[in-house]
Amino acid sequence: MELTIVLIRGGLTRSGQTGILSGAPEESLLQQSADGIMQRALGGVYPAVEFVYSSPAKCCIETAQLIYPPPILARATSELRAYDYGIYNHMTARRIKKDKQFPDWAASAGAAAFPGGESYAELSARIHMAFRKIINMMLSEGFAVVGIVTHRLVISAILQKIYAPRRNYADWKAQNGGGYSISFNSGTNTGFVKDFF
Repeated sequence: MELTIVLIRGGLTRSGQTGILSGAPEESLLQQSADGIMQRALGGVYPAVEFVYSSPAKCCIETAQLIYPPPILARATSELRAYDYGIYNHMTARRIKKDKQFPDWAASAGAAAFPGGESYAELSARIHMAFRKIINMMLSEGFAVVGIVTHRLVISAILQKIYAPRRNYADWKAQNGGGYSISFNSGTNTGFVKDFF
């Protein structure tokens, strides 16, 4: 069965604007970003959906509400939360590079977990589990199109898992408030990008 999933990156926050990794989950959208998302939504940029999942981060919930207000139903799920950078959460890249543990992590070429946080493999496994739950919900509820509003690396993890031919996660670079509409075959676990916005 072919399903359509609309992947949208949450809008821009102050932390994101200043290069801070995984800013505070209760941080709201910048007004300029919110205005831009609203304008694009009113202009019909975003595909219509029947249900929306979002990260529990406030910026993602606000983004989902701007694009898909009631009566579209929405649900925040912790499995779609941002990459856990551990002790590097709420730091800039410049500050992280000065940390004494950073060279050991960098030597792993990104394979190791961040100190006190996740590895990319752990993020990918978490997101894959969440994605399968969403697919199962779509099949059980009869939804053909759902939206997911979340973080850039979460979107990358989803696309890296299902997109054929396979691409590196770094190839997927959704802008804040932007994303991809993908067609996903529930029988083959593969998909392709239908649209980019």
